[in-house]
Amino acid sequence: MEKEDRSSSGCESINSSSQSRKRRAESEIKCSECNTVVTHVCGRTQSKCIACYFRDRSTAKTTTTSTPPVHRRKTSTPVSKWKRILCASNHSSSSSVHHHQQTPPPPLSSPSMASVRLSPGDIHCLQVPNDFITSQEKLFQIMPQNPHLKPLEKYPPGARKGMKLMFDLEFTNLAEKLQESVDPLEFYAKAGEYTWQMTTLEEMGYNVVKLKQKFDNLSKISVIGKANRDEIEVIKEKIRVMEAEASARQKKIQDLETEVQQLKNELRSEDEEIEALKLLEREFDEEKAKKCSAFMSVAAAPWI
Repeated sequence: MEKEDRSSSGCESINSSSQSRKRRAESEIKCSECNTVVTHVCGRTQSKCIACYFRDRSTAKTTTTSTPPVHRRKTSTPVSKWKRILCASNHSSSSSVHHHQQTPPPPLSSPSMASVRLSPGDIHCLQVPNDFITSQEKLFQIMPQNPHLKPLEKYPPGARKGMKLMFDLEFTNLAEKLQESVDPLEFYAKAGEYTWQMTTLEEMGYNVVKLKQKFDNLSKISVIGKANRDEIEVIKEKIRVMEAEASARQKKIQDLETEVQQLKNELRSEDEEIEALKLLEREFDEEKAKKCSAFMSVAAAPWI
């Protein structure tokens, strides 16, 4: 009897464990872009991991919820100089979101890349170029940052650490874009995107004073360049119109010159004909004079 109780209790525990695993598997939430199990759900209409959510946030000019994530990833401009590598690992948190443990795949290795984990024990890691990390360290020495990240207070500490890293990358990327700008007209076209990024960083507590100063100085020059381009376009249009008018006048002059030449040729022919008629007239006059002289001689001859 005791053995039967033990076997029945064992079966019940096995069934309970299998049902628990089944419920946990059904409740797992995977990222809609990278298909990895996420511990914190980001986004309104799609479930995303932290890295995907803030990657899209830092690269998109405006939030587009109606576009499928796959198409948005193809059309958006990737953040320069870093590549997102997601790997799953054991993670524990006090939040109510379900967790899942799995063995993380090894990150891609490259001598020029450095693997950076968003936070100790987190499921995400980034592979960032070494020169980008060096550039970021130098940048933060010039512009020390201590963001308060108050809009992220509702997230767990581990998630906030990962989000801060993403915002640090966005800050560094924006600074590089401003410093590497070479075309005033291209800068003028992207000014709205840069303004949106600086506003987002400022809301997170980043010191963007120097970024705004450089942005304002570049904006003044780009506006002048835009005005000069507009003036140049107006001048070019005037030149095109005047060249067309000049070409029409030149054609008219050529036609008139051809007509004048024809008239000159006709006039020369008429002059030659006039000279010929005058010569014929003189011959008739001479012949008339001869006939008159002969007539007078005959008339004056004596009677015989």
